[in-house]
Amino acid sequence: MNVTANEIAVLNDMAHHEMNPGNGARPTCAADVCTFCWVEDFGPGLTLNQVKGVVSSLVKKGLIVVSEDDEHNVVDFTDAVFAVFEEHC
Repeated sequence: MNVTANEIAVLNDMAHHEMNPGNGARPTCAADVCTFCWVEDFGPGLTLNQVKGVVSSLVKKGLIVVSEDDEHNVVDFTDAVFAVFEEHC
């Protein structure tokens, strides 16, 4: 699957986000990545609109799932994206 440099940067930030179950540690499987979809925390050097576009692209490619809980949107890795993460991050 073709992924852009911006997508890789955002995936890496999602994977190491402090609100994941591993508290920012490197995930060992897709289930380790379940964090709040706080786009301002992802993609350093990218604008907020760029990050939103990257997140949208990742959802359309089926690499992440964004869902709602009671107060926030939550992002989860799919098994497909974990292989991409392992290769590029």
